[in-house]
Amino acid sequence: MIELSADPIDPSRLLAAVASPSAGGVVLFLGTVRDHTGPKRVTAMEYQAHDALARTELEAVVREALERWPGVRVAAQHRTGRLELG
Repeated sequence: MIELSADPIDPSRLLAAVASPSAGGVVLFLGTVRDHTGPKRVTAMEYQAHDALARTELEAVVREALERWPGVRVAAQHRTGRLELG
């Protein structure tokens, strides 16, 4: 499962996509917008992506994970658009 979306990420959907009775754990990385970058204050961020390029890069990351750890289940979603703090 590889997706780019302007919709909010649903962690439960990603977790369900990788659930497996043979797996003893699941790792989820969910980035959030913090209130600063270095000394500068941040109130929101605007994420843009060139769809084809971003998808190609996500596919490369997923492919590497599958090659390094056979049998692993991977889901990757990247959010685009305006994101508020948190």
